[in-house]
Amino acid sequence: MKKKSFVLILLFISFSTSVWAFSCPSLMQKIDKAFASANINENRLETIEFLREKGEHFHTSGDHKASEVTLNAAIDLL
Repeated sequence: MKKKSFVLILLFISFSTSVWAFSCPSLMQKIDKAFASANINENRLETIEFLREKGEHFHTSGDHKASEVTLNAAIDLL
């Protein structure tokens, strides 16, 4: 029983740390919140929206590093 509990705890820890390894969802949320309050010209807004969509696509496909780079570029334009 102890061995089984130990294995389950290790599995839980390994899965929970992988969930927090990348910050893609929080970056997307940060961009979404900034849209509501930012005064951005039309060209820059289109670029930010494009980068946000690409970042979400990378995140969905599992390329979290590319997602973070793309989403951070969008944040830099805000």
